Amino acid sequence: MSPVRPRPTPPRVDVRCAFTLIELLVAMGIFLILTVIAIGSFRGVNKDDRISAGAQQVKGWFEHARSMAIHDQQPRGIRLLPDANNPRFCTSVAYIGGVGFDETDTGVPLAVAGGITERKIVGVSLNGLLIRPFAVDSSDAPIIGSNVTAADWTALIENGSLSTITAQNHGLRIEVPRGSGHWYPVQGVDTGSPPFLLLGQPVRNFAQYIGQALDYRLELGPTVLPDTANPLPRGVVIDLDASALPDSWRPVMWPATSSPPAPYGGQMDIMFSPRGAFAGQFAARTGMIHFVVSTVEDAEQLRVQVNEHPANVTASTVPPAPYLPYPFVMADPLTSQRIVSAFLTSGRIASSEVFIDPGDDADPSQWQNNRAGSAFGDASRPFRYAIRGREAK
Repeated sequence: MSPVRPRPTPPRVDVRCAFTLIELLVAMGIFLILTVIAIGSFRGVNKDDRISAGAQQVKGWFEHARSMAIHDQQPRGIRLLPDANNPRFCTSVAYIGGVGFDETDTGVPLAVAGGITERKIVGVSLNGLLIRPFAVDSSDAPIIGSNVTAADWTALIENGSLSTITAQNHGLRIEVPRGSGHWYPVQGVDTGSPPFLLLGQPVRNFAQYIGQALDYRLELGPTVLPDTANPLPRGVVIDLDASALPDSWRPVMWPATSSPPAPYGGQMDIMFSPRGAFAGQFAARTGMIHFVVSTVEDAEQLRVQVNEHPANVTASTVPPAPYLPYPFVMADPLTSQRIVSAFLTSGRIASSEVFIDPGDDADPSQWQNNRAGSAFGDASRPFRYAIRGREAK
């Protein structure tokens, strides 16, 4: 009889019901670190950080437009868009590009027996100062007339590449006759039917062109490109009133009793050439333009006393009563602001702080660098850091 072998005992499996103390401490430590990071991140998004981010965004708009101009070898730029809720602020831009010329296609026949020519032609009138789509009467047969020029100009007016503001901001010109080498500045664009151009100087020897159909070559302004620009952070704006901008961008002075005030309109365009230099109205210009980046709350608060003249204004002369000057940059130590400046000669884009002059008053709330008051001071004072640098006081 064989001996009875004992049944093997199955291995014991330890069942753990909880973390060990060390594991629990490690888990709590990781959770604490993540909590601190999260809270720190939320605390970091304060007013100063948002404005700094906004200033960097504005610089990014410029640099991206310059890069596009160099890459595409075409004029490129940005168009500041007034905010829909408050046109005195800007929160986004559109990228724009030049579209070239509108000109006569010399391959299209001018004389069409018994029909209307499709050739784009213009006529000269008003002592050589007016250019309009050419229209003829029966005595000028076989040219009966052309509706093509009028239709094309109407379309160009609608897309913004041909208008009085565009002509003045971008220095549009027209060559009449085409190929003559004689270019004339476009001073105004009438949007009637048919539209016509008002020149800044008369066409040479205009008398010999009266009643004639002329070929032409017309420069056009930029139009919006499909590229999308990122808007400023929520609650951050470019304060257009506070910024140092070209006079042509400003709305007409409004009476102190008017409501609402005149909005910014037209085309606030900044163009770069294919070489990366400033183009358009800023080509071969010296000086600087400044954009004040602020929060909506601070910008609105500084306009509470709008009927009082601010201490500094953009205009070199004080407008007569009852008109108000533009509120300038209010360098209030209780607010946070940044200035983004464009150096027109070098093309450099830089960001700086607002200069605050405490004067003789020890109370920061009474610093008069740009507080509302009856006196007019140095309009460039708040931009001193941008112009001279932080160390040059």
